[in-house]
Amino acid sequence: MKNHINGFVKFLHISLVLVVTQSLSIAADGDLDLEFAPEIVGTVRAMAQQDDGKLLIAGGFSSIAGVERTSLARVNLDGSVDMSFNPNIVGSVSTVLVRDDGKIMIGGFLTKVNDVTRNRLALLNADGSLDMSFNPNADNAVFTLVELASGNIAVGGGFTAIDGETRNRMAVISPAGELEAFNPDVGATVFSLVEQADGKIYIAGSFTSVAGVTRHRFARLNSDGSLDTSYAVSLNELPKPLVAQADGKMLLGGSFTTVDGIPRLRIARLNADGSLDTEFSPSVNASVNTILVQTDGKILLGGVFTSVNGVPMMGIARLNSDGSLDADFTASVHGQVQSFAQQEDGDLLVGGSFSMVNSTAREAIARLQNRLPDEDGVCVPVKAVNGKLAIVCL
Repeated sequence: MKNHINGFVKFLHISLVLVVTQSLSIAADGDLDLEFAPEIVGTVRAMAQQDDGKLLIAGGFSSIAGVERTSLARVNLDGSVDMSFNPNIVGSVSTVLVRDDGKIMIGGFLTKVNDVTRNRLALLNADGSLDMSFNPNADNAVFTLVELASGNIAVGGGFTAIDGETRNRMAVISPAGELEAFNPDVGATVFSLVEQADGKIYIAGSFTSVAGVTRHRFARLNSDGSLDTSYAVSLNELPKPLVAQADGKMLLGGSFTTVDGIPRLRIARLNADGSLDTEFSPSVNASVNTILVQTDGKILLGGVFTSVNGVPMMGIARLNSDGSLDADFTASVHGQVQSFAQQEDGDLLVGGSFSMVNSTAREAIARLQNRLPDEDGVCVPVKAVNGKLAIVCL
């Protein structure tokens, strides 16, 4: 009976669309949301979506939508600034993490929060006030934060000490900010990391050694922080984003052109066992800075590129799960894309250092129409946005 009811409801929606679409055109994936325009003076380097739909925006900026905000802000769904959230940051923010407990962890080049010294790492309460008990004190930049299955936080960056103790470029801290024994001794900067289901951790960065053992820009660690010596994949140039798929495979982007000597132009995929996925081989002509995997398996790329698989694509593109270019996604960004976030309805937030999206002025942030199909794969246009019908998936 439930299936019959759901089917009838979908029939009614589709019937309504057939009537309304006679007077309105249909929005496509990648169309700019003209109603979302919180102009930012500066650069957006990271974003995080809260459970309530509000968006955290981090980077190096001085104002948003004409409101003074330094390097961290929160906006409502309509793009207006959340006036109740105003942590005063000195220095830029490179990464932001909304923890399972609702608190907000930030890392970067910051040195103060609300006039209190916080070197490169800080923890905020949900209202933006500083958690005074949390102070790990990193001695150099933090670029990535990941909440592990244990509840601890993995930290990567360019630092060599946390809380006065040696931790070269990677560390694990407790939710309270206490340093754990985990100490892999990475030879240079860690830009991204991902925890596997078995507790092992992939790291990517500019390093050429881990624990004194040669590892070219990519490595796998055991859950205790020791190097997994059974695994060695090398990259010829710098990697940046590292993102897990739902099936356990791993996507890697950056400026590299080979993986273990095999051509892979700025993007590659690893199988769950860490081996190169030989069936996935898209080509991107310049650096990939950020990757987002949609729930339907499609893959969004952002960076400074101008073509993907030989097709002109400016700064942003979407791939099908097999690596082919999704021709239905037609956005363009003039400048550099550095971060993505996705709303529950599928709409895509794009951040970076740019001034134009789809030939329309947008400073550092934009929202694109992007609808995800439900489990039945049904999407229909049913609501007006920008004078067009937005695609809503039932």
